[in-house]
Amino acid sequence: MNIILIGGSSGGLDALTRLVAALPDNFAAPLVVVLHTVDDTPRSLDAMIRAHTVLPVAYAKEGDRPHPGAIYIAPHRHHLVIRESGLLGLDDGPKVRHFRPAVDRLFTTAAEVLGNRVVGVVLSGGDGDGTDGLIAIKARGGISVVQSPSDSAVPSMPSKALIYDSPDYVSLVEDLGALIAMLAARQPRG
Repeated sequence: MNIILIGGSSGGLDALTRLVAALPDNFAAPLVVVLHTVDDTPRSLDAMIRAHTVLPVAYAKEGDRPHPGAIYIAPHRHHLVIRESGLLGLDDGPKVRHFRPAVDRLFTTAAEVLGNRVVGVVLSGGDGDGTDGLIAIKARGGISVVQSPSDSAVPSMPSKALIYDSPDYVSLVEDLGALIAMLAARQPRG
């Protein structure tokens, strides 16, 4: 089974809600999401995302087993990681690129554990979080996807991923749902 990892920052919530709204109710993979949060971020991201999808949405907890068709969100102030067991984990270690949760922590731990079963998606946002993680995903045979910078509210994250990662797919947000559904159902590479 593949796993879809999604990361974003400024403008990422809008892109994410549009993406999940386009997913079918029989979506074939778990979605694990990191959106940068700050102290004044509402603690209701789960409800905000749930309003746009029929898929179940919840904040991730230590030891969660990712199930196909479910959306797991990184809780505020915790990195979301993939443990060696393949289960989700929470980590309150140092910030990465000034953020906790950080996209790179999720992407790199997933690449190490799940290799070619990982699809990493970078959405709108500032700075370059997610780029190192996409590089790690591709190095292990996974797939990297980037929201088109021209379609991003804040294009820094997608732009840096384009410069340093050479992603497999660059997509407008309106096409991301169909692309992600196709990638979720594909056989892992190699």
